[in-house]
Amino acid sequence: MERRIESRSWALALIVAAFAGVSCVPVWSARPIATKADKDVVRSMAGEWILPVDPDARGDSDSLSLSMLPGKTSVFRYRSQGNLETWSVTPIRIGDHVFADIRLLTTRVDSLTVETWSVPADTLKKFHLIARLIVRPDSLVVGFLDDDKTARWLADHPDQVHAASVDEHGTDLTLLDGTQQVRDFLKAVQDEDALFEPPLVLVRAR
Repeated sequence: MERRIESRSWALALIVAAFAGVSCVPVWSARPIATKADKDVVRSMAGEWILPVDPDARGDSDSLSLSMLPGKTSVFRYRSQGNLETWSVTPIRIGDHVFADIRLLTTRVDSLTVETWSVPADTLKKFHLIARLIVRPDSLVVGFLDDDKTARWLADHPDQVHAASVDEHGTDLTLLDGTQQVRDFLKAVQDEDALFEPPLVLVRAR
């Protein structure tokens, strides 16, 4: 599996770096894992969720919120540097866990999206982030597949799914197979906690 390692700044990776003190790059998929949300899953997570902000942070800090809306499109809202990006969130159950297909919907300032992601919004909209969602009594834990760890796992399991770098997108690792193959892969790694980046822990908005 050929990969090109590049230093990129990713919007959600920046959030993790800012709030959790780590730096990481997520895996992308060229195909969706879901186009329709699991209604029962959405109902179980319904409401407004936010990533807590450091109370000692100065000035305008980045923010991330999630609206889980039964019967409507659930949305991540990411605010940074005066820009607002919205991302659709389509959760489904795969195996014993819930995964979400996450895709860019809109950006307020495309030049800032290019600055953050190195590609324009129209390109980002062709690709999908994948997150594992774990609901706890007082929080929602969101974990993205880590590109380096996933690449090593795939090298040891070459029959699972095809992945490579994609020049158009500039990603380190993109899953290229169809929806069902990607779902089968996620089912195979659903309990491989080491493959998932340090999670974002969202709490219910008050």
